Amino acid sequence: MKILVSCDDPGVMRRLRSALHGLNADWGLYSAADARVAKETNEGETGDQIVLFGSQTIGAEQIHRLNEIQQEIGGESRLIVVGGLPDQSILLELMDAGVTAFIDASHDLEAGIRRQIERLTIGRSLNAQQGRLFAVIPSSGGCGASFLASNLAAGIASQKLSCCLIDLKSQGGDLATILRLVPRHNIQSLAAQSDQIDRAMFEQSLIQHECGVQLLAGVEPYSDSPGIDGTVMLRILRLARSLFSAVVIELDDVESPESLRLLAQCERIVIPLRLDFTSLRRTKRMLERLEKAQIPLENVLAVANRCGEARQFRIESVEQLLEVSVAHQIPDAPQAVNESVNLGSPIVTTAPRSRVGASIMDVVNKVLNPLGSVVPQNSSRFLRGWLRAVASRS
Repeated sequence: MKILVSCDDPGVMRRLRSALHGLNADWGLYSAADARVAKETNEGETGDQIVLFGSQTIGAEQIHRLNEIQQEIGGESRLIVVGGLPDQSILLELMDAGVTAFIDASHDLEAGIRRQIERLTIGRSLNAQQGRLFAVIPSSGGCGASFLASNLAAGIASQKLSCCLIDLKSQGGDLATILRLVPRHNIQSLAAQSDQIDRAMFEQSLIQHECGVQLLAGVEPYSDSPGIDGTVMLRILRLARSLFSAVVIELDDVESPESLRLLAQCERIVIPLRLDFTSLRRTKRMLERLEKAQIPLENVLAVANRCGEARQFRIESVEQLLEVSVAHQIPDAPQAVNESVNLGSPIVTTAPRSRVGASIMDVVNKVLNPLGSVVPQNSSRFLRGWLRAVASRS
């Protein structure tokens, strides 16, 4: 079951986002391309697609947009409206626009959406349809994002969960190299078959590591490969989530619309960072970009890597500076990390009780069992002023 969301009111959007995360629903922001991809990946069963339209007030403008959406998605898809209770004449116009159900925005949205979905799907569970989605994004060079992504996936697999690791770095990824795998296919060769991508083709593009992780390798570095179309990327991701309990993606981009659409669907976004000026400045910029895109920062898990090096910033100062909690600190252990990478064996499987292995397993547990992030509220005037100076530098 795929839920597409279209909303013209920021307040209603925040409530819808919270409700859908509470349901662990597979959802994304609506576009006509999304509707087409969802239809294709459901093998033409458009009844498995719901469009959730939200607006604080329902009037002529909203009715016009609903008619446009109905034309884009086709008559068999389900269209649910969330908003302020309109008068009787508007309710009749909603029916004429093909709306399946109306949910009063003043009530409990999570309960209302759950009831409508259960009614429309006749008791089918959303959780059974889609695997959980996690992302790892580097804050800067040398922060160990690829190492953390591969170990995060291996740690999830060690919990008896099927896990797919997807390298989505646009300039070429290193996950296959870190795991010492030589894939016959990668995401570029799979995307080249965009018109024929199906489950069998997707599975043939994967390569399995001995730890149990299935990898979809990224494009080759310096290969001048063309970019992957956003709709094709979404199709690949939906196939992965239909086959695995968890999917871990590594991105290097928080600017493109495609990446932001993927991140909006993620249950957790892990940002590894170093405790130095450059990394912290870039991390702050990244958090601002995510917030601007209306991606909740409570979904972000900041992880300090290579902790213990000389002249690093203190964690307390970093938390005040970034205004998010640095939930985990991975110690600097170059010998253990280099040995793990050279052997192609994730440290969480070869040395789970080592300081680095245990720290990463703490991250795995936090990702799988989130308890909510703590946002520091006691930032000093000095630190906030210093942060403004950092953000303004080019």
